[in-house]
Amino acid sequence: MSEILVLLDALSGWFLALPRALMLFIYGLLLTYTIAAGGYALARSGVKPLWVLLLLVPTINLCALWLWAYRPWPRLAVTAPAAPQPAKD
Repeated sequence: MSEILVLLDALSGWFLALPRALMLFIYGLLLTYTIAAGGYALARSGVKPLWVLLLLVPTINLCALWLWAYRPWPRLAVTAPAAPQPAKD
C-alpha cells in the first residue's frame, strides 16, 4: 500500500510542478471532455444532457452514474416489430 502512495505522491508532485497556466489548461481539457462525453452519452440514452452537470459535484457524480447505469435503457425496452403474417387465401 505504501508503494502506491509513493507512486501517487510522485505523480501529483510532477503535475503540481507544471506552470499554473498549463495546469489550468489541462484541467480545462479534462473538464470539457467529461462534460462533452457525458452529455453525448446521456443524449444517446434518451436523458436530457443537462444532467451532465451532476458530474461536476464530487460525491453526487458517483451516485448519478450508478443510478444512470441501472435505470431501464430505452433501446432495450423497444421490442422488435412483429414478423409479417402470410396472406390468407
